[in-house]
Amino acid sequence: MPTERRLTLLGRRWPALAGAMVLGVLLVAGALPASGTTPTYTADGPPDGSAPSPEPGRPWFGPGLDWTRDLPADYAERLGEAPSLYAQRVHYPLTADDRGYLDDFARQAATQGAVAVLTLEPQVALPALTSRDAEVLAEELADLHHHYDAHFLVRFAPEMNGSWVIWGQQPDRYVAAFRTVADAVHGATDHAEMVWSPAYGAGYPFGRAYGAVDSAGARVAEVLDTDGNGSVDDGDDPYAPYFPGDRWVDWVGLSLYHYGARQDFGDNTAPAPGELEARLDERFGYGVARRREPFLGRFASPDRPMLVETSALWNTAYEGGDSQRDLKRSWWRQVLDSTATHPAIGAISWLELTRPEAEIDGEVADWRATHTPGLARALRGDLAASDVVLGPVTEVVDPSTGAGAGSGSSASAAVADGSAAEGAAEGAEASGNTADWVPLALALLAVGYLLYRLLTRRRSSQA
Repeated sequence: MPTERRLTLLGRRWPALAGAMVLGVLLVAGALPASGTTPTYTADGPPDGSAPSPEPGRPWFGPGLDWTRDLPADYAERLGEAPSLYAQRVHYPLTADDRGYLDDFARQAATQGAVAVLTLEPQVALPALTSRDAEVLAEELADLHHHYDAHFLVRFAPEMNGSWVIWGQQPDRYVAAFRTVADAVHGATDHAEMVWSPAYGAGYPFGRAYGAVDSAGARVAEVLDTDGNGSVDDGDDPYAPYFPGDRWVDWVGLSLYHYGARQDFGDNTAPAPGELEARLDERFGYGVARRREPFLGRFASPDRPMLVETSALWNTAYEGGDSQRDLKRSWWRQVLDSTATHPAIGAISWLELTRPEAEIDGEVADWRATHTPGLARALRGDLAASDVVLGPVTEVVDPSTGAGAGSGSSASAAVADGSAAEGAAEGAEASGNTADWVPLALALLAVGYLLYRLLTRRRSSQA
């Protein structure tokens, strides 16, 4: 199209173009809500700045993401609403890279007012972990709370009763390491709570399971032989030898996954009715026919909630079985329904990723529940019909500054060097509100200048 024609059309349409450009700037700047399913996040959380706590029977819900491929904003957009927690795994002791990774995790969770469930995975033998390692972690968590008003559930070395992790089946060493981390964390901040989270006990002591490490050996056999029959077998308690003690544990947790039929993992069989309830009642999958006291009744309480890490495996290489929607929806409905009869369940973390699994011979398992529009809509509908809590449960922060959106946040008084601006909370808040409009004002000025230049060029060409 000739230049003159383009300028003539622009001259006729410039009011509409100007309006569209201004609208776009407003949307980008966050001054106007965008349409569609993208959720909005509002400031919330305890008004006095205390640590958030779930109400009995109303647990938090959120995903454990693959952060190399998926981010909180993407998940919230797929679901159509912000969750109340995000979960992530980080190596321990923290390296410089791990600290940067943790900072990004805390910041992104805080932009939605979500609790950060932090799983620490030891990279060295348990005796090699030091008190200084714990102090570095605790200082980092305290600093992240200061900057982002972040609240953490610290899930240290989970599934320690399993034989497939390097920290597994070493009760004395595990308890000592857990207590060291808990003492440091509790001493540094009220906004990081310790989670003790074993694997569900059916099949214990697991033997050389998929990916198993060497058994603990005679050194701890006496501790693990809880029934005193002279051997560590499926009659022994899979939990108590690893419990660090009431003083050090703020939350308990349990890994509860659906893998398929009992004897055929990965066959894409939907869970039978009551399967999750049987697990919570400590009846599912045990080889010894005797009554066991449920984990919840033993270790959870109104003051010590339970975190459930869960999902349902979909074997991408298996042809046949139930549909992905039927399999996963059946499981998450059982999980959501369980909260009515088990009010001590305080949080649910759904594994939202794909990865190869040893249990299905290295084939790729899809654990996700929001990767297709149909699944996401089904999950959103069932979440809405349940008693779970979505949306912000901590202060929502501005991702560009780390400043809280509410007037009472300590984060809103933070300065660039990480120290608090003593006695200047009101000034910091006012400055933050003014600063929020600076990018918008500059953008609007740029739009006006662009329109002026285009109109000037048009008039010059017509002269």
